[in-house]
Amino acid sequence: MEKKLYVHVGTHKTGSTSLQFLLFKNRKLLKERGLNYPTVGDEKPFPFQHAYLAYLLRDGKSDEFLSFMNSAFQDTDTVVISSEDFLSKEGSGFHEEMKCVYDITDNVKIIIYLRNQENWFNSRYIHLIRDCQSRYSRNIEDYVEEEQGQIDSYRKGDWYRLIEAWRNVFGRKNIIVIVFGKDKFIGGSIYSDFLSILNIELDGNFVIPKTNQEKNLRLSYEVTELIRKLNKIMNEVQRRQMDQVLRKYYARNLYVMEEDQYTYLTAELKEQLRRKYKDTNEKVAKEYLGKKDGILFHEEESKISDCRFTNCTDYLKRKR
Repeated sequence: MEKKLYVHVGTHKTGSTSLQFLLFKNRKLLKERGLNYPTVGDEKPFPFQHAYLAYLLRDGKSDEFLSFMNSAFQDTDTVVISSEDFLSKEGSGFHEEMKCVYDITDNVKIIIYLRNQENWFNSRYIHLIRDCQSRYSRNIEDYVEEEQGQIDSYRKGDWYRLIEAWRNVFGRKNIIVIVFGKDKFIGGSIYSDFLSILNIELDGNFVIPKTNQEKNLRLSYEVTELIRKLNKIMNEVQRRQMDQVLRKYYARNLYVMEEDQYTYLTAELKEQLRRKYKDTNEKVAKEYLGKKDGILFHEEESKISDCRFTNCTDYLKRKR
């Protein structure tokens, strides 16, 4: 049977971590069904996904990459690898380095989930505020302006250009584009949707990731604002200490899951983003999804969470 490689590249904030934990936890079951989700080893960064492979290609170590991939294909004809780091280093020859997989198979499928740019920028912004290393504190208008000045298309939110970089290497017919959204997923979940691409049915034998550590938790609006302001004066150690306190407070609804959405974007900024990406989104819809009307995303209304942090403030005071 012909060997087939699936490369899931994200994009960011489209459930990649949840998918990676699903695949990682169900490696044995997937192997029984003819698909290998290879592990890079516990000593490697992010052992539940394949950032390590992206780093190898980034550093020009294609021989090591190929050695790993040959091992992955040893007992099966179908392999899937996943990392958002495959999106990095655009313009540096990274995509050309990926062509080395043709030494193993020319049947390569690139899987890309795309999210409405308004919600994508908003979600990324909240993530950077929450992240103890970045400790982002500027307003969202500044953030969007910074990102749109970046080289990499995934940071700009230019989905057409991002896809085009992969298309130039692997061809249009090998690019699988999916619009991110529960109402778009086959089977109603990203798990069933992704597995359907691999021709595998999500059934009761699969272990579904459920613990909070395996999900990208989202902070309520009020707590996010509190942290954004504290990021201006806290160093990384202080932020990590505060994060531990906040996580202990989780049981009181300090954190909310991704279903509880809110937005930092003003109506003006939303409209600006819609105008900016209208033409390129239309090209993605027509060329990759066969949508004659050119509509890639339908407008989504965001809501402000009604979670309050008065009690949290009191709690933090007591902890000082």
